Amino acid sequence: MVVTLSKDERKMSLSIKQLTEDPWSTIETKFPLDSRHKGIVKNITPYGVFVELETGIGGMIHISDLSWIKRFNHPSEYTKVGNEIEVVILGIDKDNRKLSLGHKQIEEDPGTPSKLSSPSVPYTKAPL
Repeated sequence: MVVTLSKDERKMSLSIKQLTEDPWSTIETKFPLDSRHKGIVKNITPYGVFVELETGIGGMIHISDLSWIKRFNHPSEYTKVGNEIEVVILGIDKDNRKLSLGHKQIEEDPGTPSKLSSPSVPYTKAPL
């Protein structure tokens, strides 16, 4: 597609990108909040993992969203570039074309009251 044409300078600008639909125009329907997807780890930084879900669509898993239980000094302790990883969509910033992703949200938080086992012996307060 011709974007600009200058006869005086004998220049023209072309764009193939404008011939295809912008993947961010339908981001909320294809990747709704709290939905699960698989993506490829594209980059690792000290604060998180960048994951590509499809061409032109990617987001970041913050290091604190990798695991409920284990704490990592660096995300490379958990995954490597090129690995497939399952994620949950935590947030969509359409204006800045960013997705907030989580990995630990694939499983329930083991610290929630429903996961804590109740004691087999009822609790009673001892006299002082």
